[in-house]
Amino acid sequence: MLFLVDAVPNHCPQCGTDLTRSWQDPLSRQEIFSKVAQVCRCGSKWQMVDRETLLNAANADGGDLRCNADE
Repeated sequence: MLFLVDAVPNHCPQCGTDLTRSWQDPLSRQEIFSKVAQVCRCGSKWQMVDRETLLNAANADGGDLRCNADE
């Protein structure tokens, strides 16, 4: 499952794993903010997108946000 977020999550949206340690690492932070999809150990992915893109995508394409995801 891929979750699109507009803020760095503290926990995995699917399993609840604490992600704060991973995004405190400078290399990981660079990847996160360059909008590269991140993968939790449970297999779910999350990707940062800016809020405007998220809102526009929710209103277009029948609400299918996957069109903006880097899968």
